[in-house]
Amino acid sequence: MYHIDADIPKNRLIIRVTGMMGVEEVTEAGQKLMAAVARLKPGFDCINDLSEAKPASQEVADRLGKIQAAVAKAGMRRVVRVVLSRLTAMQFDRTAAGLPYQVFQADSIDAAQQLLDQPAAE
Repeated sequence: MYHIDADIPKNRLIIRVTGMMGVEEVTEAGQKLMAAVARLKPGFDCINDLSEAKPASQEVADRLGKIQAAVAKAGMRRVVRVVLSRLTAMQFDRTAAGLPYQVFQADSIDAAQQLLDQPAAE
């Protein structure tokens, strides 16, 4: 399951994933994600709450990599992942390898918000 929101005043994308996503669900989530991104200005940041997510299948991971590339192309500059599972963290690191945005980790949504409230290092 997932929830996607665009925080327009903060120019921030908020994503929450729980459980394990299947191919159909990740495809639908990708479409909703890009619709939310379209409401933001280039240079937006993202909080990706994966604290309750399960590692994905290889097919889903491949689709996630394509979605991450599309979001990067749309102008994302920083993402903070709230992730507790080492395996999930490694999977997202692998699918985002080489993409032109900064990646940080936090242990809570509040910590992620605080990190992004600080000016970005250029």
